[in-house]
Amino acid sequence: MEVVGPGPARQLRGALFEYRSPSDPGRIHQLFAGQNKIGRSPDRDVVIPDDPKVSGEHGFLMLTGDQAKFMDASTNGSFVDGVAVHGDSAILSTGSVLHLGDVRLVFLMVPPSALGGR
Repeated sequence: MEVVGPGPARQLRGALFEYRSPSDPGRIHQLFAGQNKIGRSPDRDVVIPDDPKVSGEHGFLMLTGDQAKFMDASTNGSFVDGVAVHGDSAILSTGSVLHLGDVRLVFLMVPPSALGGR
């Protein structure tokens, strides 16, 4: 399992566990306080490079305090816990499942208390 994410200058607030198939262990994408850009483009915070159904700028995950919100900005839409989110947003909680193209991402929130109350 590969761990990917931007440098340590930002405060860790969560993770997306990428799952594709039993033969592909996927990746762990680190998420940080504020806006996390998701998409196929290499300049995204969470890069899903090899799924043509994932848009270059597929969406955004905002982590503020103890809240996580996914905003879809894609051409093909997204699903959060099986509910279509096309051009809209949805609140995530630990265990929420994002479907972007053929990729499934499981969300984990790191509570501020786990970081010393910051």
